[in-house]
Amino acid sequence: MSYLELKKKHQKEFNEFPMFFAFNQEQFAEGMHTLGLKPNQIDKICKFAGGGFYRKTDSKTLTELLIRFHREEKKAMKDDNYVLEMFEYEMGNHEYDITHSDMKILDVCGIDVDEFEKNARLKRLYNQAQKAFLSHCYD
Repeated sequence: MSYLELKKKHQKEFNEFPMFFAFNQEQFAEGMHTLGLKPNQIDKICKFAGGGFYRKTDSKTLTELLIRFHREEKKAMKDDNYVLEMFEYEMGNHEYDITHSDMKILDVCGIDVDEFEKNARLKRLYNQAQKAFLSHCYD
């Protein structure tokens, strides 16, 4: 599976998870209704960054979903083509041609800098992706 295919698959699954985002009382009340709760049942929900909410009873399911995503990404990282596509995509997505921020690209790819420095394969693939990406930008 390609980087974009896996990214889209994970996004679809995450979007289908029963949750809502609210930035005012009206949105909160509507969101609670979609979860089958009343607005005053705040003891039955969990909040996460960015104004997101989900039922406490779904906590284990969400944790399992995120752990599976991590496992699938880790497995996919064994494929050189996946890694190349990941680096090039994120370089384009984060304006690497302007910023040249290697740290930003590694961060959004979930790669620890120390791990990267010790991994000759990742360095080689990063350099290959960087060369390909920049050649497209300056042709």
